[in-house]
Amino acid sequence: MTLRLAEHGSDGANKATCSDSRNVTAQLAALARSDNLEEVQDAAAILADSLSRDEVIRSLDGVQTASCLDSLCKWRGEIFQRAAVKLAMRLERNEALRAGLPAKSLIECLAALGKWSKDDICTKAAMTLARQLLVDGSLRASLNGRQVTDCLVALGVWHKERQCRVVGAQLARRIVQDRELCNFLDTYEVSNCLNILSRWRDDPACRDAGMRLAERIATGDRLLNSLNGTGVAYCLYAFGEWADAEICATAGERLAIRLVSDGKLLGQVNGARVANCLSALEKWSNSEACYAAAIRLAKRISDDGQLRRHLKGRHVAVCLHALSAWHTDSACRNAAVHMSRRLASDSSICENLSAKHVTNCLVALSRLGEEAGSQSAAVRLSTRLLEQESMVERLNGQGIADCLGALVAWRVEHVCCEVAERIGARLVADHVLRDALDRKQALQCLEALSSGQFGKSCSEAATLLWTRLDLALNAQAVTTGKRVEENARDPVASLEEKI
Repeated sequence: MTLRLAEHGSDGANKATCSDSRNVTAQLAALARSDNLEEVQDAAAILADSLSRDEVIRSLDGVQTASCLDSLCKWRGEIFQRAAVKLAMRLERNEALRAGLPAKSLIECLAALGKWSKDDICTKAAMTLARQLLVDGSLRASLNGRQVTDCLVALGVWHKERQCRVVGAQLARRIVQDRELCNFLDTYEVSNCLNILSRWRDDPACRDAGMRLAERIATGDRLLNSLNGTGVAYCLYAFGEWADAEICATAGERLAIRLVSDGKLLGQVNGARVANCLSALEKWSNSEACYAAAIRLAKRISDDGQLRRHLKGRHVAVCLHALSAWHTDSACRNAAVHMSRRLASDSSICENLSAKHVTNCLVALSRLGEEAGSQSAAVRLSTRLLEQESMVERLNGQGIADCLGALVAWRVEHVCCEVAERIGARLVADHVLRDALDRKQALQCLEALSSGQFGKSCSEAATLLWTRLDLALNAQAVTTGKRVEENARDPVASLEEKI
């Protein structure tokens, strides 16, 4: 049937039947199952165009609408998006149509709409479907393991939306409370559930579900050994988001051992997966297994120029920061130097990094010292902070402390001193920010600001921080019946002694 439709595609793709909703749905689904989607795209485009007609759209029931959306998302192009938007608009406006959707069809709709998540109409329709899941407990209870997984993956496209997070938490509770469902999740389902649940890592239900799935990997050899490279990367990254949990550390170490012992698995870890794995392994940098796995990944980075070239900016930043945790190891240091050279030579990477990634990179580069490329990369990153004023404004307390501490390593560079001065000026002007710094952050800032290598703003900021900490310590002393005497010694050393 697919071949027959494709043969007639440019001549009309059965135009006589394009007004029949069942025929349109069936023909589009048949084309979407083709082994060569490009070959049948013209025929699919004619059917998609027919969905732009109101009489065809109105004749589709809920299941047919879901099937059409599922088929349309297989192709790129304006004609397919236009048809999907028309279907999304009808879904969002027609409550009766949505009410008749079985679970499978509702999930199909959510997953397909995710392809056009930047379109407002598609997003609005997806949020309407999410609210339907939110209020219909029986619908959620009817989902099997694969459907729970597919639903989480679909919702994860809009993970910042409140209703998606709430529905995700409700599905997480099913994983926690339904032991049979949890125990029968396969490798695809476990890894993909973890990947999405970790996006809502602060939600208690999502954390509990993560712990339950971590137990399965920590105790089950069959599940552990059947994970492919993508699955291992998904699981490791998720466990890294709950790194403080002992069960996650145990599961993470078991995954690390697989990376060390399975060369084929290691070869499947490319691009973002390398960054995700290193990001997690760095959380347990004192673990021998995680250290060994990091070395294996570091050697992959150093040996594979194509892999390095295809890493996106944020992945370069994540790899650099993670590898610097083991900067005394030659393999990890060598891979980190490769990352710093990419930062130094490719301006587009720095331009696309967030304030947090810029700070993490500066910290990592400061650990590398005089290695080739480190200073040039630091200058490029500092220039970004200087040229885009909002970057410094977006730094939180820890970001400011880390950034100042790193910039000391390149205080001979004028641009690095200018960035430090801008941060110092912000500390002087923003008392709320100063007061929000905890003791460790304040001490870290003081140590950098008191280096004597920066300018006036840094000196003023150091004085204000010293006064604030000294007052806090005297107040603490008064409440405990003690007296803190004036001390003219180095303020940082003095404070460290007192604390």
